[in-house]
Order: sequence, then structure tokens, then C-alpha cells
Amino acid sequence: MINILKYYQRLSMEPLYLKLKSDLNQFFQDPNYLAFYQRFKAVTYLDGYVTFDENRKSDTLRWLLTPREGHLQQDYFIKALLAAYYREATTEQLIDLPQAYELSVKSFNQATVMRELVITNNKRIDLLLADAASKTLILIERKDGSKAHTGQLLSYFDWAETHYPDWKKYYILSDSCNQNHDKQMHPAFVQLDDEWISTAIKRLLESEALPARQSGVLKDIQAYVFGEWDEHTEKADKDITKYAKLLAHKHASLFETLSHESVMANGKQIQLGHVSPQNYFNSLALESQVRDSDDLNELLLILQASHEVLDYIQDYSSFEHLADEIKNIYPQIISDVESDGVSFLLTKHYSNPDDYYPYYFNLAKHTDEETGNDYYTVNWEAHKKCHESEIKYAESFAQKAGMKISRNWQFRSMARITQKDGIDKLDISSNSPIRIEIDEFIKLARSL
Repeated sequence: MINILKYYQRLSMEPLYLKLKSDLNQFFQDPNYLAFYQRFKAVTYLDGYVTFDENRKSDTLRWLLTPREGHLQQDYFIKALLAAYYREATTEQLIDLPQAYELSVKSFNQATVMRELVITNNKRIDLLLADAASKTLILIERKDGSKAHTGQLLSYFDWAETHYPDWKKYYILSDSCNQNHDKQMHPAFVQLDDEWISTAIKRLLESEALPARQSGVLKDIQAYVFGEWDEHTEKADKDITKYAKLLAHKHASLFETLSHESVMANGKQIQLGHVSPQNYFNSLALESQVRDSDDLNELLLILQASHEVLDYIQDYSSFEHLADEIKNIYPQIISDVESDGVSFLLTKHYSNPDDYYPYYFNLAKHTDEETGNDYYTVNWEAHKKCHESEIKYAESFAQKAGMKISRNWQFRSMARITQKDGIDKLDISSNSPIRIEIDEFIKLARSL
């Protein structure tokens, strides 16, 4: 009886499979798809293959700060870091340290940079730079979305003061999200975001004096690790965005079906839009319902072979729909949809489409590297590289949002929803976590 039921269920789905194969055939023959695919495969997305978590960013930072590494810049990045330290430090934090101008003639070319140095109570210092010649220690705690905890900054401070009492010590909390660490912050630590790294690399690239290999590596580091990748700076990426949006809009019904229909494998429903080589060959291809249906198997083979492209455009379709939903609630916004998220602000605060938003709400999709599950984050951003007439909005937003502001800041980010919050659905219904953040953001933006 069960087998007969499954047989009739499979028969009832056959017209859908045929329709989807026909729709996919039209999609692949669309001239916009051909233009999109050519550009999509011509660009290598480093961050599509490597997730730069806290540890990998610390490893990259170690490479930059080590004078004798392959970047060939000796102590350039150490001095860039210390220059940022002196700009942000208070008078009390600079007591007993050399004057800033003294560092310009001091060499740190023999300095040693250590990662994960184990100290008292098995605690680990993320990065420790030691220069025996000048008796200088630079102690760095790295944070990328997480906060200082369990008195770790105090432990690092006590260790350094105890074991190196007569050395010059620089305590740095390197926080890409520039979060408020509340009671866990130690008064000896100066908090820096990644602006100093991005600026230091930018100056090297602008000099046009680097060998091709070093220039390429530093461009990738700036774009994908510490800097802010801006799709508007590369024509290829602008074209990819343009064609992806056209395809998402024109073939909206196809992507809606792929996002709503699923097939069973190993007792779990797998969304057709998420069929990949991994789940096809590991589970779907082994299912009797797939083996017994040529149309279903052919459909799944098409989907898994085109997984990267379809997934990329389907995300555009999802976020385009979400942007429309948000605009229905708040008609006064302007939004920018990408394959992995949506950003928006009040229209009245943005006038030049060629400039950065002065501030914005950013909702982004991520994939957990270990589980493969998707999750969503929310950040509030402020950007002074906007049009000069709108800098006042960036400054006002950053101040009212409670972002940590330095004298020469250009970009600030405040994490509002992180991976730890476990948001795995694009839900903006009343009182949902994302909707609460949207409402609070709009309320703050209206007060500018």
C-alpha cells in the first residue's frame, strides 16, 4: 500500500518536474544569463572559498606585521599600527611611552611576532610582537564579532607587567566590528578597528612600486580580509550585479518554485534551490524515488551542475523580495540588494548614486563552515566616504547609535545580530528579531 501511494505521489509530481526543466532551459538560453555566466566565471571570489574567521584574520595580521615576511615591507605595518595607536590613545595610556616622532627613526625589523602565546591559566594571547633591541612589546587581542570575556584583557596585562616590567608595552584590542566591550575592557588597552590596515595597504597600492605578486596579494587582503569590498569599484562586479538582478526579476516564478518545492532524502526535505553536488551524490541519487523517475533525476542533475549560479541568483531573488517587503512597511527607504544581503537607509539622506551611503542597515546571509547551515546577521554601518554634503548624517548616526568614534574615523560598524543569535530565517513579521532591529534603525534614522 505504501509503495502504491509513493507511486501515485511521484506521478502527481511529474508535470512539475517537466515544467521546471522547461523553465530552466529557457533560463539558460536567456541572453542575460549568457552575459552573466561569462562574467561570473571570469571573476575569482576568494571569500567564496575561504571564510576568514577570527583565527585566519589573526594569521593574516601576523603575516603583515612580521618584518621578514613575503610582503617585503619590513616594519612598515608595525609602524602603521603604532601610528594608529598614538592617534587613538589617551594621555594616560601614553605615559612612559616614547614620543610618536621617535618611532619614525626606530627600526623594528628584527621583531618577532607570535600567535596564540600560552600564558598564565592556559590563556592565549592572540598576537604578541616582541622587539628585544628596543625592549618593546605589542600585545594584540583580536575580535571579529565576539566580545572580550572572562577577564582575558586583565590577564594579558598582568602577565606582561609581571614578566616585562621594564619594557615599553602597547596593549591593543583589534576589533573589526568596533563593539562596546563594557566591563571587560581594560583601561590600558586601546581599541582599533581595521581602518589602519586598509589605509596602510591602500597607500602601498597607490604608490605603484610593488612587484606584481605582492600587489595582488595585498589587494586580496584589503578587499576580502580587512577592507570593505565595494562592488562599485570593479566593472566586472557591477556587471554581475546588474545581470543577476535582471535574471532574478525576469525568472522570479522559477526561483520561487525552486525555493518552495523540495525532495526527500535520508528522511529530510531538501529544497530544490539548494540541490548541490554534495547532497545529490551523497543522498539524492541513492533514493528510489530519484532512481525510478527519469524526469526527477534529470532535473536534479541540472540543478546540482548549476548549483553555484542558481544559488547566487536565487539569493538575489530572495533579497529582492525582502527589500520590497521592507519598502511596503517603510516606503521612505532606498535599498541596495546584493546576492548575500540587502542594505538600506532613508531616501532623504542619500542623493548621489555614485557615492557610499552615509549610514545604513545591513542584513546579510552567511553559511556556517562546519554545519553548512545558513544564518543571518544585522549590522548598522556609518561611512564618511559618502558625498561631502551627507557626512553630517554619517557623523550624527554614528554618535546616536553609540559607535566608538575616533578623531579621523571613516567607517564604523556595529553588530546588532550575530551568528550566536541563531537567526536562520528571513522573517520580518512584527516582533521578530530582524523586524525589531529594522524598527529601531528607522526610528534612529528619522531623528537625524
